[in-house]
Amino acid sequence: MSTFFGKGTLNKLMTSLMVAAIISTVFLASIQHANAATGTVDLSGGDLTLTVPTDFSFSGVTLDGLADKSATGTFTVGVDDPSGTNAGWKLSAILTPLADTNSHTLPAAQILTSNDIAVTDPSGATAATNSISYPYTFPESVATVFYNAAVNTGQGSHSYGVTITQSVPKNSYAGTYSGTLTISLVAGPA
Repeated sequence: MSTFFGKGTLNKLMTSLMVAAIISTVFLASIQHANAATGTVDLSGGDLTLTVPTDFSFSGVTLDGLADKSATGTFTVGVDDPSGTNAGWKLSAILTPLADTNSHTLPAAQILTSNDIAVTDPSGATAATNSISYPYTFPESVATVFYNAAVNTGQGSHSYGVTITQSVPKNSYAGTYSGTLTISLVAGPA
């Protein structure tokens, strides 16, 4: 009959088990004398901030009286969300109708597609999840949301290159047209 362990191996195994039992008993006995300490850390968030240009221009248009034209204007909006609330945020805007000095106006400008908002999310920033549908027509009297960050998105610093398309009817009056663009940033999802 053969045995699995030889006599010397069995003695070594038994000795190892007894040493392990003694160490476990000493360790468990020392735990009875341990005291627990509670560690705390305070996390403070920063302020939600918006950076917008002071001015922007549309591309020039040469009227020919035959076809409607369009002009594009591009500007950059910066959003910084170090708040730590993960509440999301929304960008809203009002663009007064572009008018010349003789009160001739152009139709409302639009952001035509989501591709007209070029997003730059630096390393470490949480990309914003936008739920706005395009084309987006800028309202004349009430600010509406043109870009947003859903809950748990949009943390960190972001830059948005926005392209606005301004239609110019073929029967427009020549002149310099201007309007006022007001952009607001508010915490919370749209």
